[in-house]
Amino acid sequence: MYAPWQCRYSVQITLACTCFGHPPQTFDDIPQGELLLKQSFTFLMVFFCASAMFAQQKIGTLSKNPYAPDSTANPTNRHKANSVTNPYGQYGGEYSPNGAANPYATDAPKLYAPDGTYLGKVSANRYDPDSISNPYGKYGSKYSPTSVNNPYGKYGSPYSSQSATNPYATQTPIIVAPKHRHK
Repeated sequence: MYAPWQCRYSVQITLACTCFGHPPQTFDDIPQGELLLKQSFTFLMVFFCASAMFAQQKIGTLSKNPYAPDSTANPTNRHKANSVTNPYGQYGGEYSPNGAANPYATDAPKLYAPDGTYLGKVSANRYDPDSISNPYGKYGSKYSPTSVNNPYGKYGSPYSSQSATNPYATQTPIIVAPKHRHK
């Protein structure tokens, strides 16, 4: 499973030719029409990968490690423009529609595990079903396996290497900026 910020497409050199039933030995063995098809396919995959990467931007990690460079616990990140801990920033302000501190946020940053598992929205909205602040929701309950608030779960245990609450964790949940809708 791939995370949203990773490319989901793999381009294989022989893909276009194996569709026609005969895998080539060298590039000279590829008929001109199939070579053009392979080049077109490669271009499209590169285009889709680039657009997927630009669609969602990593803005930090939810971690208690104060020394990790992009951690929410790092005091220097409080002044970064796109940090969820910046009270005046786009993703941290309590009046921003994208702010994690806004209890009425409409498009809060999303949280993903390094393996691509969706872990909810980084939001103070206690009524949003996807919010990690909703104590009864799938992503905020202390009993849910996909919650960073579950002290016995993979993403909330103080001993797990993928936990947001372990200051020594090596693979903490990643905060991703929401997709902006252009009108």
